[in-house]
Order: sequence, then C-alpha cells, then structure tokens
Amino acid sequence: MGTPVTAEGTRARATRADLAALVEEIGLGLPCQRPIRRRGVDRSSGEPVEVLVRCGTRLRRSCPSCAALYKGDVRAVLFEGLRAAVEAGETVVLLTLTAPSFGRVHRVSKDEVWRPGGSSVVKCPCGRAHGPTDPVGGTPLDLDGYGYEGAVGFNYAAGRLWGRTAQEIGRRAGLVKWSESKQGYVARRPTYAGVAEWQGRGAIHLHVILRFPPSTSLDVYKDKRGRPRSRLVEAATRDAGVFTGAARSGERVTWGRQVRADVVRTEQSAFRTAGYLAKVLGYAAKDVGSDVLDDGAAGVRRVHHARLRAAADLLGMRVRAEGGGEESARRLSRAWGWRGNTARRSRDWSELTLTKARERRVEHARGERDEAAPDIAWLPGVWVEARDEWHDLLVAARRGLHAARVPT
Repeated sequence: MGTPVTAEGTRARATRADLAALVEEIGLGLPCQRPIRRRGVDRSSGEPVEVLVRCGTRLRRSCPSCAALYKGDVRAVLFEGLRAAVEAGETVVLLTLTAPSFGRVHRVSKDEVWRPGGSSVVKCPCGRAHGPTDPVGGTPLDLDGYGYEGAVGFNYAAGRLWGRTAQEIGRRAGLVKWSESKQGYVARRPTYAGVAEWQGRGAIHLHVILRFPPSTSLDVYKDKRGRPRSRLVEAATRDAGVFTGAARSGERVTWGRQVRADVVRTEQSAFRTAGYLAKVLGYAAKDVGSDVLDDGAAGVRRVHHARLRAAADLLGMRVRAEGGGEESARRLSRAWGWRGNTARRSRDWSELTLTKARERRVEHARGERDEAAPDIAWLPGVWVEARDEWHDLLVAARRGLHAARVPT
C-alpha cells in the first residue's frame, strides 16, 4: 500500500526542502547567471561604454537571481492591488480554474496527509496509495488511451479561454465601462491578477484574484464546509468556452469541473490570499513545460512527457504552417502548447506595474550604493556572456535535490 513512512524518508524530504529553501534564499544574492553585454555611449562624456546588465529571465532554472527579483516584483504588484481593493471596500474573490479530464491519472497524497499523524491517505484509482514523491503521480493509468492531443490543445487555448471567461464574468456581474468608439457604456472585465501553474499531468490551471465594486451582487452561498463562494462567478466560468478554430470552428474548449470562487471576507484573508498567489508564483517561476517536469523523470513519467511533447510538436507544425513562425513552434513544443505568461493581471489592477517596481528597486539599489549610474544611449548589438562558476554550484544543488528523493 504505497511507500511506508520511515525516519530516513522524513529526513530525505526535509533535506530536499531545506536545500530548495536555501537556493531560494540565496537567489537574490547570486550574480546574474546570463548577464547581457550592451554597448552604448555615455551621454555626458561621449565615450563608448560596455555594461553588463541582468538577463531579466523569469525562469528559476535559467537564473535564480533574476527569477527571485521577478517574484518579488510580482508580489509587490499583487499586494498593491489588494491594498487598493481593501481601501475601496471592494469584494475580493479567489477563483481557481483547472483543466478538464483527458483520461484517468494516478493520484498522490500530499505531505500533510502522508506524514505520521496526518489525515486519511488519498486512494488512487489503481488501488494503491502513492506518496508525494511517487514518480507515477499525475501520469495516466492508460497511456495509450490518454487524450494527449486534447491536453495540448487545452494548454494552447487556455489563454484565450481565460479572456472569454473574464468577459462573461463581467457581463453577468453588470460591470460596464465607457467606450469612446461606441459612444456608450459596454461590458468590461473585472479587475484581476492571477498566476498560471502546471499540474502534475502537464495541464495548466489558474489561480486568479478578482476585484468587484462593493455594490456588485455575486450571489454568494456557503458550501458544505461553510465557506462563502460566488455562484455567479462559478456559473459564468463553467459556461465560458472558446473554439480551437476560427469563426466558431473546431472543438469547443472549456474549464474542468473543479471550479471554485471563494469570497474573501476579511482584510487579513485578502492579504493571505495575495501571499498564497506569491507562493504559487514561486512554484511556477521555473522553466515551463517539459523543462521542469522532465527534471529527473523516469519510467512511465518520462514516457508521458515524451508523448506530450510529440503532441505539442504536431501542434507546432500546424502553427508554423499557418504562419506562426519557427520560434512559436519551438515554444509550443517546450511548453506543451501553453503560450501564456506565468503571472497576468488587468491594466487597472494597481498603479504599480512591473516596470515601476523594477525602477523603484533600481533606485533603491543606487541609494544603497550611493553611486550615480551613467546616462547611456544604448546602441544595437546584444549578446549573452558565458555562465560563471555559480552555474556549476546550482547544478550541484539540483543534483542534491534529486539524490534526496524518497525511494518508492
């Protein structure tokens, strides 16, 4: 019945968690792993200069330092929007969206239910109980019968599906805005900020914070556990859908059955929700798709990932044939069809944007160093420098994470 809980297994999980926390903690203090050399001219002296600037990636594997900075900027933007919502007395809703089923998959128990003293262990459809480190978690029970083309197609359409969902929620909630072109009021999307995250099966799901004016009626009810939820938001989400082809052609793509719209009642809960999204962002700010899920994969998981990539390659070929470009095809293959960003938000979420957050951080760093940065007019010509010795240390750290995995 699954992997027994042992002292060695507990220590191994602790070692892996401690090492991951250490890499996250030192990320801000690390130098950029892929600094970019930019050529320019100092405006004051007219002398040519070459400056190494940060690569600015959002992917933790590529550069943990820049990824940690990106996470901090997004966290600041999230909290700024929540502060504005609390001050205006708005209603805050945490919406969780998952992908539909493309076939039965192995289910694993979380750490809190697997460790000694935890609640009941999750039973898998295969009849066994899998621990949180079991490599079969999220893989199909029937590899040949799993809908790989549908899974990749859902990832490809998920961004457009969220746009349609936001429109439907705004329409049903009665949100309007003034349109200069139509010289009248039209329906608008709610103010939102969200994070995309990978499920173990390789499908995208979203966590979105929605803000509504105080007077908005959201048809709030209480679920079986007494938690307030919005029936209006959940119904609008379930009814929303997009087609894979133009002019309502192709298959219709919708969200999965697990749709939750939790109404956040208190200020403390609102900021706890923002912290939760920032935590999810930490999980998601890795390499997308196969680059993160293939890390250390073996056996049935590697086969599952290979078939996802093969389905994404076929999708990329169709996109390239339709004029999508070589780069688009490569990205779709690497991300299993997903073409969106890890973090997304509406323009009216907050006055603080990622650009302003970066500028504020740079100004703070200048004040700490008490240095005046040169005023540079940038010239064409950008290339990536070779990675330094920190890259080797991070590779060794990741190998340590894999070595600490609990055997199953």
